[in-house]
This record gives sequence, C-alpha cells and structure tokens, in this order.
Amino acid sequence: MQETWDVLETVGFDMKRKDMIVLGALLKSQSEPKAFVDFESLREQLAKDEGGKKGKDSLIYRSLSWLEQAGLLQVDRSGHKHGYNSNLGMMQKVLKQRIKTKLSEFAKESKALDVDIHVISEINANSLAADVVALAVGTQLAERPFFAQGWQNIVKLLDDKVYRNLKKNDIIRFTLEWYDRPKELEEPRVDIIEKILKEGVEVRGLEHRKLGGKSYQRFAQLFRIFIQKGYKVGLRVRLREDSTYQFVGRSSEGILLIVSENPLSGTWLPRSANPELVDNAIQSFDRDYLEGSEISSFGE
Repeated sequence: MQETWDVLETVGFDMKRKDMIVLGALLKSQSEPKAFVDFESLREQLAKDEGGKKGKDSLIYRSLSWLEQAGLLQVDRSGHKHGYNSNLGMMQKVLKQRIKTKLSEFAKESKALDVDIHVISEINANSLAADVVALAVGTQLAERPFFAQGWQNIVKLLDDKVYRNLKKNDIIRFTLEWYDRPKELEEPRVDIIEKILKEGVEVRGLEHRKLGGKSYQRFAQLFRIFIQKGYKVGLRVRLREDSTYQFVGRSSEGILLIVSENPLSGTWLPRSANPELVDNAIQSFDRDYLEGSEISSFGE
C-alpha cells in the first residue's frame, strides 16, 4: 500500500490533499459508475467523510475544477444543477499519461546527470585545487575542457570555443566522418561559416571515407561556391582504412574532439589541457590534408 502511495505522489497525486478527498467522496456518492452526482449529494458525503464538518462550498468547487482540469472527472452541465462523475476508465487514462510524462522527465534528468558525471569524472583534483588558489589570489584561470552532448549543445560549443573572436589567417580544420545532419539543421550554419571566411579565416575540410552521402555532396557544392567567391577554403579527400581523430579545430589553440557519434558527444580541449593529444590530432590532419586530393578533381 505504501508503494502505491509513493507512486501516486511521484506522478502528482497526493491522496491526502483536499482535491483527492473530494474525488473519494464523489466516487462513494455514485450509485453506479456512469451515474452523475449533484453538488448537494457530494457535499453530504464529504461531510460524512470528514466527521460531520461542513467545508466551504467555494473550496469544494475549487477542488472540482482542479479534478476536471486534471481529467479525473466530467461535468454534466445540461441541467439547472450540474452533475459530477468519475470512473476507473478516466483514472487509467490520466495515470497512463502522467506516468509517460514522468518517465520522460526522468530520462531527461538522467541524461543531464550522465553529462554532469562525465564532466566531474574528468576533473583533476590537483588542477581544481590550483584553480581555487588562483581565484583566491585573483589570477586568471587556465582554460579547461568542456563536454557537450546533442547537436544543439555541440553547436553552442563550436560557436563559443571555435568560432568566437577569430582573426585573419586563423585556420579552422574539420573532419567530415562524424557529421551527418539533415539539411534543415545545416542551412543556418552556412551564414556563420561565410562570415568567418569574409574575415580572412581559412577553412580546411577533410574526408577519409569513399565519396558519397547527401551531407558530403552538400558540403562539396557549398565549398565550390566559396572557392568561386575567392575565400580561403579547401575540401580534400584522403582515404584511409584505420580510424583517426574526428574534430573541429581552431588553429593550434584547441580542438572540439568528437568522442561519440551516437549519442553525438564532444569535448572542447584547449591545447593547455592536453597539448600532446591536440598536437597529434592537428599533425595527423595536416599530413592527410597535404596528401589528399581537392574536391575539384572529382568533378561535379
């Protein structure tokens, strides 16, 4: 019984609240499941349930209104006096929806908790202690890695860490293997890329797989347009069987490393946080880019 009470409270039904007491009185007043009960009969039953105490009509009406909005009762307004009815079918429908909604909320909370756990697990206690000291004495903190999961969060990390405050002759490097977004999600990003190119930033794209796929074809077409406009861009193909780093890089300052494609997850790694990994990723990219073939050589 306690377990049932706990579940009901979890989905938003506290059986001790006035609304649920009114519902109980209504159910007791019904002669059969389809019967409608007038207000006077309901109030009489409620007085019995509460030891003869007559509650305020306004509070009872307020509870009836809440129960109707919650889907736990229906009102017959066809006559001079309203009739009220509730039944098992209505409760089943409401509870199924409440349980579905609550499970969805729990799933979102669990995913957010997973992200927090990942972030916390990556924290080095010694580095954190150094940050506390730096904050205490008013010195500038060293940049730390940032984790993101899901397309929208990855995009925000790109804008904040890779694309923000770029200067002329900076280089953006990106691999294509991880990228597989619908066209409608891709289009809003085109203006951002072109704005970067107009500022004199160079953009280098690299594909390691065999040519194909709608996303790749859209990239190829877009880069041809950028090349025609005189921007510093390159899109090259360097086939390789083994796996390599998947990332978007900002010059030699750091990379947004893609750590999982499903679910899409990435970590911004400033070079100060892991110089060996960042340098290896950029060197590997540059080697493949140098050996790769320009997209123009593959024709239209």
